[in-house]
Amino acid sequence: MYRFIVILLSLVPLSELRADGYPFDPTTQEIVGANLRLPLTDPQQIEVASLGHITFTDEQLGWLRSIYVKIPPRLRVIAATYNDNLEEGRGPNSVDCIWINPTEVAITLRKKWGNKEFNFDVGFEDISKAVDMNVDFADIRIAPSGSFYHRGIEITSEKAFELIKAAKPLEGTSATEVASILVTLPPPFRSQDEDELAKNKKVTDTFTDLVKYGEIMKIGVHSIW
Repeated sequence: MYRFIVILLSLVPLSELRADGYPFDPTTQEIVGANLRLPLTDPQQIEVASLGHITFTDEQLGWLRSIYVKIPPRLRVIAATYNDNLEEGRGPNSVDCIWINPTEVAITLRKKWGNKEFNFDVGFEDISKAVDMNVDFADIRIAPSGSFYHRGIEITSEKAFELIKAAKPLEGTSATEVASILVTLPPPFRSQDEDELAKNKKVTDTFTDLVKYGEIMKIGVHSIW
């Protein structure tokens, strides 16, 4: 059975949310403004880590639609470890789903809901569609456990390094343009549990290793949602 849903209110009113990016600080992974926290089921944890999407359970959707009547059953999840501070492509009254803990996402709350019109980011149901449309998405995703995913499929560390080595500059860019690989990092565990702290360190060390290898191969390795 689904455990609980907690509403957290920050001291910053929603009217003061930044207009130049997503409403969170990528350094602290803290959300700015009111938000609804949803604990993730085991399948959802894998879905978020591997694809950057969440499919809500019927119970979660029931809670959410009591607030946002038209919220879709599946949303793109933005990892709270990176923020480009850009509003491009985001419409007014955007509702965000943010990965702020390995086992938890936050749904941002607007001042008014119900039948009011909101914008929800559903992403792409098929990653190949994102590729065809040349939409930026992570080439490599690192799970909270330290495992790797590429386009929704778990891969070995060797394969992750192969992806970096094989990276090419985007088509149409200059010959001097450096190729790059985009990596999504998970939010860290926030407890002082030794196992979870070890997992946090593994993720950090893993990303550092990818960056160093990229430098050797003259490939840029950058974090992304």
